[in-house]
Amino acid sequence: MQANELKLARQYRPIFNEAQRLIQWPPEVAAAMSDLGPDWFAYVLMGIASRESRMGLALDKNGLGDKGHGHGIMQVDDRSHSSFCASGNWRDLGASLEYVCNYVIYPFYNYLANHFDLLNNDYGNLFWASIAAYNCGPGGVYKAVRKGLHWDTYTTNYDYSTDIMYRAVELAEKLSEIA
Repeated sequence: MQANELKLARQYRPIFNEAQRLIQWPPEVAAAMSDLGPDWFAYVLMGIASRESRMGLALDKNGLGDKGHGHGIMQVDDRSHSSFCASGNWRDLGASLEYVCNYVIYPFYNYLANHFDLLNNDYGNLFWASIAAYNCGPGGVYKAVRKGLHWDTYTTNYDYSTDIMYRAVELAEKLSEIA
Protein backbone atom coordinates (compact mmCIF):
# COMPACT_ATOMS: atom_id res chain seq x y z
CA MET A 1 0.00 0.00 0.00
CA GLN A 2 1.34 3.38 -0.99
CA ALA A 3 2.20 5.91 1.73
CA ASN A 4 -0.37 8.46 0.48
CA GLU A 5 -3.07 5.78 0.46
CA LEU A 6 -2.19 4.71 4.00
CA LYS A 7 -2.30 8.36 5.10
CA LEU A 8 -5.86 8.61 3.78
CA ALA A 9 -6.78 5.33 5.52
CA ARG A 10 -5.60 6.85 8.81
CA GLN A 11 -7.58 10.01 8.11
CA TYR A 12 -10.78 8.13 7.26
CA ARG A 13 -10.41 5.47 9.95
CA PRO A 14 -12.99 7.01 12.35
CA ILE A 15 -15.61 6.95 9.58
CA PHE A 16 -14.85 3.30 8.78
CA ASN A 17 -14.90 2.43 12.48
CA GLU A 18 -18.34 3.97 12.78
CA ALA A 19 -19.55 2.09 9.70
CA GLN A 20 -18.51 -1.27 11.12
CA ARG A 21 -21.30 -0.88 13.70
CA LEU A 22 -23.96 -0.85 10.96
CA ILE A 23 -24.02 -4.63 10.59
CA GLN A 24 -24.53 -7.02 13.48
CA TRP A 25 -22.62 -10.02 12.18
CA PRO A 26 -23.43 -13.43 13.61
CA PRO A 27 -20.91 -14.44 16.30
CA GLU A 28 -19.62 -17.19 13.98
CA VAL A 29 -18.56 -14.59 11.40
CA ALA A 30 -16.88 -12.40 14.00
CA ALA A 31 -15.03 -15.43 15.34
CA ALA A 32 -13.81 -16.31 11.84
CA MET A 33 -12.43 -12.78 11.46
CA SER A 34 -10.94 -12.47 14.96
CA ASP A 35 -7.35 -12.50 13.66
CA LEU A 36 -7.91 -8.95 12.41
CA GLY A 37 -8.88 -7.74 15.88
CA PRO A 38 -12.01 -5.99 17.13
CA ASP A 39 -12.09 -3.53 14.21
CA TRP A 40 -11.99 -6.34 11.65
CA PHE A 41 -14.95 -5.16 9.58
CA ALA A 42 -13.61 -1.58 9.42
CA TYR A 43 -10.38 -3.01 7.99
CA VAL A 44 -12.33 -5.05 5.44
CA LEU A 45 -14.29 -1.96 4.38
CA MET A 46 -11.03 -0.02 4.09
CA GLY A 47 -9.64 -2.91 2.04
CA ILE A 48 -12.56 -2.55 -0.35
CA ALA A 49 -11.98 1.22 -0.57
CA SER A 50 -8.31 0.55 -1.26
CA ARG A 51 -9.02 -1.97 -4.01
CA GLU A 52 -11.81 0.05 -5.60
CA SER A 53 -10.27 3.52 -5.63
CA ARG A 54 -6.99 3.56 -3.71
CA MET A 55 -8.88 5.44 -0.98
CA GLY A 56 -9.99 7.94 -3.61
CA LEU A 57 -6.59 8.53 -5.22
CA ALA A 58 -7.63 6.76 -8.43
CA LEU A 59 -10.78 8.83 -8.94
CA ASP A 60 -11.21 11.67 -11.40
CA LYS A 61 -11.77 15.28 -10.31
CA ASN A 62 -15.51 14.57 -9.95
CA GLY A 63 -14.98 11.61 -7.62
CA LEU A 64 -15.80 9.04 -10.30
CA GLY A 65 -14.08 5.92 -11.60
CA ASP A 66 -14.89 2.94 -13.81
CA LYS A 67 -15.51 5.11 -16.89
CA GLY A 68 -17.88 7.34 -14.90
CA HIS A 69 -19.98 4.51 -13.45
CA GLY A 70 -18.23 4.08 -10.08
CA HIS A 71 -19.14 6.73 -7.54
CA GLY A 72 -16.88 7.74 -4.68
CA ILE A 73 -14.29 5.91 -2.66
CA MET A 74 -16.42 2.77 -2.45
CA GLN A 75 -17.17 2.90 -6.20
CA VAL A 76 -20.93 2.46 -5.94
CA ASP A 77 -21.99 1.64 -9.49
CA ASP A 78 -24.76 3.73 -11.03
CA ARG A 79 -25.86 0.83 -13.23
CA SER A 80 -26.92 -1.17 -10.17
CA HIS A 81 -27.58 1.61 -7.66
CA SER A 82 -28.94 4.45 -9.77
CA SER A 83 -31.11 6.09 -7.10
CA PHE A 84 -28.30 6.28 -4.56
CA CYS A 85 -25.85 7.61 -7.12
CA ALA A 86 -28.36 10.17 -8.44
CA SER A 87 -28.96 11.40 -4.88
CA GLY A 88 -25.37 12.62 -4.58
CA ASN A 89 -25.07 11.00 -1.15
CA TRP A 90 -22.16 8.93 -2.45
CA ARG A 91 -20.00 12.05 -2.02
CA ASP A 92 -20.24 11.62 1.76
CA LEU A 93 -18.09 8.68 2.84
CA GLY A 94 -20.25 7.93 5.88
CA ALA A 95 -23.43 7.86 3.79
CA SER A 96 -21.71 5.76 1.14
CA LEU A 97 -20.54 3.23 3.73
CA GLU A 98 -24.00 3.10 5.28
CA TYR A 99 -25.49 2.39 1.87
CA VAL A 100 -22.87 -0.23 1.01
CA CYS A 101 -23.33 -2.03 4.34
CA ASN A 102 -27.14 -2.00 4.35
CA TYR A 103 -27.93 -2.40 0.67
CA VAL A 104 -24.97 -4.29 -0.77
CA ILE A 105 -22.79 -6.34 1.57
CA TYR A 106 -25.32 -7.57 4.11
CA PRO A 107 -28.01 -8.42 1.52
CA PHE A 108 -25.37 -10.31 -0.47
CA TYR A 109 -24.41 -12.16 2.72
CA ASN A 110 -28.06 -13.08 3.33
CA TYR A 111 -28.51 -14.23 -0.27
CA LEU A 112 -25.43 -16.43 -0.12
CA ALA A 113 -26.42 -17.75 3.33
CA ASN A 114 -29.30 -19.47 1.54
CA HIS A 115 -26.60 -21.52 -0.22
CA PHE A 116 -24.46 -22.11 2.88
CA ASP A 117 -23.94 -25.77 2.01
CA LEU A 118 -22.11 -24.75 -1.19
CA LEU A 119 -19.66 -22.85 1.02
CA ASN A 120 -18.96 -25.94 3.14
CA ASN A 121 -21.14 -24.55 5.95
CA ASP A 122 -18.21 -22.29 6.89
CA TYR A 123 -18.95 -18.75 8.10
CA GLY A 124 -15.54 -17.47 7.00
CA ASN A 125 -16.22 -18.74 3.49
CA LEU A 126 -19.67 -17.17 3.56
CA PHE A 127 -18.26 -13.81 4.60
CA TRP A 128 -15.49 -13.74 1.99
CA ALA A 129 -17.89 -14.94 -0.71
CA SER A 130 -20.09 -11.96 0.21
CA ILE A 131 -17.11 -9.67 -0.26
CA ALA A 132 -16.43 -11.24 -3.68
CA ALA A 133 -20.07 -10.48 -4.53
CA TYR A 134 -19.30 -6.79 -4.04
CA ASN A 135 -17.39 -7.10 -7.30
CA CYS A 136 -19.25 -9.70 -9.37
CA GLY A 137 -22.66 -9.82 -7.68
CA PRO A 138 -24.15 -12.58 -5.57
CA GLY A 139 -25.33 -14.37 -8.71
CA GLY A 140 -21.76 -14.53 -9.99
CA VAL A 141 -20.55 -15.96 -6.69
CA TYR A 142 -23.42 -18.46 -6.59
CA LYS A 143 -22.70 -19.52 -10.17
CA ALA A 144 -19.03 -20.14 -9.30
CA VAL A 145 -19.58 -22.10 -6.08
CA ARG A 146 -22.41 -24.11 -7.62
CA LYS A 147 -19.87 -25.27 -10.22
CA GLY A 148 -17.41 -26.13 -7.45
CA LEU A 149 -15.18 -23.14 -8.27
CA HIS A 150 -13.72 -20.55 -5.91
CA TRP A 151 -16.04 -17.61 -5.21
CA ASP A 152 -13.49 -15.22 -6.74
CA THR A 153 -13.69 -16.99 -10.11
CA TYR A 154 -15.86 -14.29 -11.74
CA THR A 155 -14.31 -11.28 -10.00
CA THR A 156 -11.92 -8.83 -11.62
CA ASN A 157 -8.49 -10.48 -11.82
CA TYR A 158 -10.07 -13.56 -10.19
CA ASP A 159 -8.88 -12.46 -6.75
CA TYR A 160 -11.22 -9.81 -5.36
CA SER A 161 -11.98 -11.17 -1.87
CA THR A 162 -8.49 -12.63 -1.52
CA ASP A 163 -6.99 -9.23 -2.34
CA ILE A 164 -9.37 -7.51 0.09
CA MET A 165 -8.31 -9.96 2.80
CA TYR A 166 -4.61 -9.14 2.23
CA ARG A 167 -5.33 -5.43 2.22
CA ALA A 168 -7.36 -5.74 5.45
CA VAL A 169 -4.48 -7.60 7.12
CA GLU A 170 -2.00 -4.95 5.99
CA LEU A 171 -4.26 -2.16 7.22
CA ALA A 172 -4.80 -3.90 10.57
CA GLU A 173 -1.04 -4.24 11.02
CA LYS A 174 -0.13 -0.71 9.95
CA LEU A 175 -3.01 1.14 11.59
CA SER A 176 -2.81 -0.75 14.89
CA GLU A 177 0.86 0.33 15.16
CA ILE A 178 -0.30 3.91 15.63
CA ALA A 179 -3.48 3.28 17.60
